[in-house]
Amino acid sequence: MVKKVALCLGSNKGEKGKNIRKAVRLLERKLETKTEKSPVYEADPYYKNEDKKDKYYNCCLKFEKDISVHEVFEIASETENEMGRERDYPNAPRIIDIDIIFCDNEIIADNELAVPHTGMQDRRFVLEPLSKIMGEFTHPAIGMTVNDLLYECDDKTRLKEIKDFWKG
Repeated sequence: MVKKVALCLGSNKGEKGKNIRKAVRLLERKLETKTEKSPVYEADPYYKNEDKKDKYYNCCLKFEKDISVHEVFEIASETENEMGRERDYPNAPRIIDIDIIFCDNEIIADNELAVPHTGMQDRRFVLEPLSKIMGEFTHPAIGMTVNDLLYECDDKTRLKEIKDFWKG
C-alpha cells in the first residue's frame, strides 16, 4: 500500500547546506523516489544544553511509496551513518539528523522508533517547514492538522527561511 511519508532533516555541523543537499540525494537514491521538499530554514538550537552559535538548517521532505516505516527507518539510519553522523552525547552537533515525522496514519511505538515523531507538535522547526508541504495532513494521534498544530505551537524558536536554497 502506498503511504505518505514525512521526514525532517537537520544539520548544525560543518557545511550545513551541503549536508542537507547530500542527505536528500542519498535518500532519494535509496528510496528510489523523488521527494517534495519544503523550504529550508535556519533555526536557533532547540535544546537548552546546545551551544547557541550552532544554528540549524532544517527542512522537511514528503514522498509517497509502498514501504514500511521500519524500512524508512533503516534507510534514514544508513544515510546518517554514511554521512558520518556521530552520537557523542545527547543533542551533540550533528552533520545530519533524519527523523520520521509521519508514515501515513500509522501510530507506532516500539523499541526502535516512535511514529508520529514524539514532540513534533511542540517544535516550530518541524512544523513550519512541514506546513509548507503537508499543512492539511491530520496528525493521526492528536487529530489536528499540521497547520493547526503550528498555530497552537508555543515554541518561540526563531526561524529564517533560506531563500532559493533548492535553486543552488
